[in-house]
Amino acid sequence: MKDIKVYNQLSKEYNQLFLENILSFQTKLKEDGKAGEYYIDFYPSFGIAENEHADFLVYGQAANGWGSGFEIATPIDIDNKLSESILASNKYFEPLNHNPLDFINVQWDMYSYEEYLLKDVGVKDFYKGNYRANRSFFWNVVFKLINDYYGTDRNQSSWSSKLVWSNLYKIAPEDANPSDYEQNIQMEYSIKLLELEIKEVKPKYCIILTNGKWWEPFGKALIQNFPTIQELPSKIHYNEKFDSTKIIVTERPRFGGHKLQDLFVHQILSLIKS
Repeated sequence: MKDIKVYNQLSKEYNQLFLENILSFQTKLKEDGKAGEYYIDFYPSFGIAENEHADFLVYGQAANGWGSGFEIATPIDIDNKLSESILASNKYFEPLNHNPLDFINVQWDMYSYEEYLLKDVGVKDFYKGNYRANRSFFWNVVFKLINDYYGTDRNQSSWSSKLVWSNLYKIAPEDANPSDYEQNIQMEYSIKLLELEIKEVKPKYCIILTNGKWWEPFGKALIQNFPTIQELPSKIHYNEKFDSTKIIVTERPRFGGHKLQDLFVHQILSLIKS
């Protein structure tokens, strides 16, 4: 792990705020008597290299089972915590010229994993775990959307180099979404972090696959006269503008086959092109 490089990251201002969020969250849970618990923290993951531009910034709700976390009862090593969080999201497999989001391509299914393993045996040590992205509605919509937007073949892998991935909430239990309580105690920081992400990445499109309820506190805080009253496609909850970025918020079904995935992609693209 010592030799693994970081592909990209946000500003020092963002990094300081990210660390403050973790420390604040830990303090509040200690005060509420929840010292025995463990939480995941998620730093945005870059498919674009430094000085490259991403047209897309995509959001999920929160990360589960991620590679960076902390215990409420254990003092946080401030000197190393931020680096650990950035590395967990932005390490990359250099021998195959991968970016951090190529883990989706490599771990799409067992067949894909074995194909990459044939290219370089180091894949086995770098891409660990049994995660298979093809089961994820989120990633199915994202990879199809990016490819269709650029007019590229859905079977190619370069889509991962054209976006940044984040989550509305940066802290969550290890294997679940944050509860209302856990959302509320990080809400102020979560809004500030998301605002900085949009301002620093400057995407054309911010696609938020979370459902409207999850987005509403952010929309109310960041967008004047939220929500915009308009007629929207069936799977779209909000279509807004923040600075020069178009924000599209969709439903978030837990499951859905190719037909539903393609419907989401079609409706998002129809708003992008409108």
